[in-house]
Amino acid sequence: MATINLGSIKFNWKGTYAGGTAYAVDDVVNSSGTSYVCIAASTGNAPPNATYWNVMAQGGTDVGTTLTTQGDILYRDGSGLQRLGAGTSGQVLQTGGTGANPSWGTVSSDFVKLAEVSASGNTYVSIDGYFSSTYKSYKIITKNLHCNGQWQKFQLNRSGTRENGNDYRWSAYYHRRDSGSGSHGLEVGWNVDYLPLNWWGASNNNDAHIGEIDLINVSGNSSEVKMIKFHSNSNDNGNTHSWIGGGYLNVTTNDVTGITFFGATPTNYTRGTVALYGIK
Repeated sequence: MATINLGSIKFNWKGTYAGGTAYAVDDVVNSSGTSYVCIAASTGNAPPNATYWNVMAQGGTDVGTTLTTQGDILYRDGSGLQRLGAGTSGQVLQTGGTGANPSWGTVSSDFVKLAEVSASGNTYVSIDGYFSSTYKSYKIITKNLHCNGQWQKFQLNRSGTRENGNDYRWSAYYHRRDSGSGSHGLEVGWNVDYLPLNWWGASNNNDAHIGEIDLINVSGNSSEVKMIKFHSNSNDNGNTHSWIGGGYLNVTTNDVTGITFFGATPTNYTRGTVALYGIK
């Protein structure tokens, strides 16, 4: 009958390998972070000598010592695991492609949202103080502006004050359609005190109105006029309206600081927002 050594039916943890210790089969040691199991009894034959030891658990980089600070990110370079410390506020993680390490970078600021205001409860809706030489052009997005059934106008601000002199020149084309008919035509303004955001007023508070305005050279050379392009769409009691045009402020100064919206007969807005974006 075979003899079974009850002391050898499980692995025997022996701790860190020691050169003067005699090891038997199934003894397990730690050496340089890796665990080895003895496959042949010996003394003085250190792991990873494959004649006497097999790898039981391969050691690796101690992530706990590699990552040292809140916000650290672990990545692999050409030799092993490395730490990428946190970037500065507002930066994003970016890659240099295959064979390159990741890094922190700054998001492009060529097109930036500068401000957004609510129209609700205001007779005049103004965004001011964000125009500067940093940006060559601006885009304004109006969303769901509703001004008690009135069509809407806008003016540029100069030094914080609405430019309401007869200094605007514009032309625009409109087209509209309801369930039975449609119409279209041209409207113009010459030396007037406003620019038109749209040509119809939404009579129902559930009607939608959206618009875009592009401002070119508003902070440019003082010898050049300030160019404006506008476009809007609306739904007025099921009728669809579209309005597109352009014009300019016939004042050659570079102190345009903002923009102001209001109804044809100024009264409080019931809802809507206006957002301003800068374009370099």
